[in-house]
Amino acid sequence: MAPDTNPDRHLDFPSPDGQKILEVRGFHVRLKIDGKLYWTPFGNFHDAEVGWAPDSTRLFVTWTETGELGPWHTDVYNVTPTG
Repeated sequence: MAPDTNPDRHLDFPSPDGQKILEVRGFHVRLKIDGKLYWTPFGNFHDAEVGWAPDSTRLFVTWTETGELGPWHTDVYNVTPTG
């Protein structure tokens, strides 16, 4: 596995309700809810793409094991007030 380690990446990806934010700093990805930060494994996923459900209660991550030709996966996560 070879995750993208762009150290200059800086992105805040808010949920549709604006109450939750995925913070991307290089390859570190955290979920911020009510000022609390929760680490995620998303920065270790190769070619990851993330999206929020319209009601902000779930998010999905699509990623590949080895790149374009490798197996692709989609994970869905429930997002609760405790991360």
